Amino acid sequence: MPLTRGAGAGALALPASLRAEIVAHARESAPHEACGLVAGRGGRATRVIRCANVADDPLRRYVMEPAAVMHALRSVQDAGEESADGVEGEPLAIYHSHVYSGPYPSPTDRAEARWPSSFYILVSVRAEEPEVRAYRIRADHPGSEKTVVEAELTEG
Repeated sequence: MPLTRGAGAGALALPASLRAEIVAHARESAPHEACGLVAGRGGRATRVIRCANVADDPLRRYVMEPAAVMHALRSVQDAGEESADGVEGEPLAIYHSHVYSGPYPSPTDRAEARWPSSFYILVSVRAEEPEVRAYRIRADHPGSEKTVVEAELTEG
């Protein structure tokens, strides 16, 4: 599955305070993967919503606790927040951590990506200095191979 940069991914403005919150969640959760949603509007993140990782193997995968996701989505809808594509009531981004690898979507991450209108933020805490990157993961049409495009990540 190809990984490209820029073309059509857009930009995600992630203020330093929210980036720090995501990194802190990743460090606190290690050795398990951390996960959650990011809400916002117009491509700018405004808040982080932590979710419990209920995966059978949380060392290598993430599955957000369904009730927490439903609660978060109601909150996003009520606040009039939107996805990267402007879809109201959808998260601006989904985030999770990689404890033992870099901040790049794994084959599992790609296969299980379910929010084509949202960014995917990956944070790697394997090194002393964490790495944070953002992507768009989507298929051109149902059943087609998903493409991964790295998005511009700013502190805006």
